[in-house]
Amino acid sequence: MKRIIKPALFALAVLPGSAVVAHSVSIGGKADGNLLMMALGAIAGGIFLFYRGWGYFHRKKCIEDIPTSKIRSVAMGVVEVNGKTLPKHELKTPYSQTDCVIYKYLKEKYVCHHTSRGRQCSWKKIDDGTSVMPFYVNDDTGRVLVEPLNIEIHADRRYHTKTGHGEGALRFSEWFIMPRETVYVMGRAGKSDDARSGKKMKLLARLEELKKNKEAMAHCDTNKDGTVDSMEWEIAMQQITGELEREELQKPVDGLADVSISCGNENEPFIISDKSEKELVGSLRIKSVFAISGGTLLFLAGTFYIILKFGN
Repeated sequence: MKRIIKPALFALAVLPGSAVVAHSVSIGGKADGNLLMMALGAIAGGIFLFYRGWGYFHRKKCIEDIPTSKIRSVAMGVVEVNGKTLPKHELKTPYSQTDCVIYKYLKEKYVCHHTSRGRQCSWKKIDDGTSVMPFYVNDDTGRVLVEPLNIEIHADRRYHTKTGHGEGALRFSEWFIMPRETVYVMGRAGKSDDARSGKKMKLLARLEELKKNKEAMAHCDTNKDGTVDSMEWEIAMQQITGELEREELQKPVDGLADVSISCGNENEPFIISDKSEKELVGSLRIKSVFAISGGTLLFLAGTFYIILKFGN
């Protein structure tokens, strides 16, 4: 849905405005066209900022509405937990090679180009990414696996360096969370990928054993026609699945052994932060207020100019 809304909002602002600009240039010249382009940019920027601010507000509201759970009592669904990070596998940041449980990185290049206003230079993103290696969050009641694909990281930039000078220079940035640091995590609790794949492999292995056992296959042939048809095979699969489930229930293991916190649907926040819940809510509140109010002012300013220009 987000992939549709953003282009739609941009088109809503840009397409009508482009026609207005073209008309203005044909009548009033280049100066009027430039002013109208600025007004159009203000309208498009205002819509974008308002949309971004609404996203901040939605995340803030979700965090406030969902109570923090002890890890031992985590239920299936959207949850939030606090605890210390524990690595499941060794992980290092790509540039500083720092031990961590999760990171995101940014690589930028200083590029220059010539415009009607002269030579203009700026930093351009050429690479970025986020780690997807699972890790644990632990509190005094237990631990739970976090599968961070598509997670939103709220952490301070902890590494920043630059190589070269002038055009072509590169700079590198990293945001990361280290082992044993206290974090806040919000996401959807459910069966982990490891647990789902493990159960599937057990089922396939048990079915292979069944195929090799002639006596067991004969027992599956309930109508005694000499072959196991699709209906009889389905019944055999259900019986083996039931046996595996009963075996799992009899195991004296941690109740969270096959549970993880991961990304839910696109409307559910999936967040990790090295700040407390209170600090995170405060930061999102400030961002939402500035983005919504700033976007509204930009939109009104651009619209007001166009109305003044063409209202007569």
